[in-house]
Amino acid sequence: MSEELKEVYGKYLIPKEILQLIQLEENLNKEDLSLDMIGFRPATELSPYSITPPDLIPFAETGGGGIHFGFLTDFQQIEDLMRASIVCVSPTNDPPIRYLTNSFEEFINLVFSVPHAELIEQLSLYSTKEQEKVIVSEYMDELPSSWEMKQEKVFAKLKSIFPMAEKVDVISNFSSAKQKRKNKIVIETYDGLGVIGKNGGERYRFLDSRISDTEELLRMRRFIQDSSLEEKHAFIRDIQYWYVVDPDYNYEIWSLVQEIIATFNE
Repeated sequence: MSEELKEVYGKYLIPKEILQLIQLEENLNKEDLSLDMIGFRPATELSPYSITPPDLIPFAETGGGGIHFGFLTDFQQIEDLMRASIVCVSPTNDPPIRYLTNSFEEFINLVFSVPHAELIEQLSLYSTKEQEKVIVSEYMDELPSSWEMKQEKVFAKLKSIFPMAEKVDVISNFSSAKQKRKNKIVIETYDGLGVIGKNGGERYRFLDSRISDTEELLRMRRFIQDSSLEEKHAFIRDIQYWYVVDPDYNYEIWSLVQEIIATFNE
């Protein structure tokens, strides 16, 4: 794991489950296999997209379209990463942020419930078992038998790390997880993740034009100056969704976001 990615974990210890995944990948490579074959390649390098929530710690990638899974720390309010919500970031799709499960254990069950983890990203948008069957069937129809055999070997190795993992009803799990998350939210946000905390509050009203001139930046700073912690968290989630927050694209917006995030650790 790169030093940059280790730094993203911050105050958190890297879970042994993540270290086991990285070790498993190394072992599989010796057999000409990879977790990439089931769309569950452990993240070892930091390669976030501008839409990636700043409080998300990536732990796996599907290998396609920049899609990655991560622990949502809710701005470090979560004490145990194994109990953190799991979110999928799909940069080239709409919506780009998908809330998946309420814990890593629940997520692993989803991984074992589909033939390829990238299907989790697709299925998160559907609501019926019939739709799930169509998506899975389409994937399996195009899968060579030789590749399917390799996937079975990879899943068997993965099972050795997570012996308690089991297949679940994917659609029902999405519905249940999203409802539990909704019950905790005190302020809604554009990305669908919302903000959890003790108090509700107001959301900043961004300009439809997405202009970020001096006047608008001043208005943002005035809002932040008088806002509660929950309102600041909501502001960060919404601005991340409203603008392309990147130092090479919109340095002023990016800089403002970094300033606000820095205050969370004071």
